[in-house]
Amino acid sequence: MALPRMKPTPEQAAAYHQWCDDRDEISGRIAAFETLYGVPRRHLATQASEVHAAASDDLAAAVVDGNMTAAIEIIASEAEKRMSHKEMRGILRGLGFEEDRLGNYYYTAVHRLKGKGRISVDDNGIGKMVA
Repeated sequence: MALPRMKPTPEQAAAYHQWCDDRDEISGRIAAFETLYGVPRRHLATQASEVHAAASDDLAAAVVDGNMTAAIEIIASEAEKRMSHKEMRGILRGLGFEEDRLGNYYYTAVHRLKGKGRISVDDNGIGKMVA
């Protein structure tokens, strides 16, 4: 037997939306950490591959330089799976890119990378180019 749906109060609805915003921000920070450092393993000393380490160094340099286009390319090429624009912007936000750059500037950078064949963009999201 299904429970009847109740209508939330305005305060409950506002709290829900805040939780969703917080979740998106935290997810972006976690994804940014994992992109830079990998997933930490408790009680296991794991060593990243040279390729991953080089990509992490390149990503760190792109972030320090404020080069969002390079950061998008590196994140897309290192990602295990395709990601939505929302996920990509969450990672960039977690890396410290300013919110005002995650709108038109972001889409311009993605369009240029796609046009140059550096990343793949379709209805399933953003990902690395497949040969």
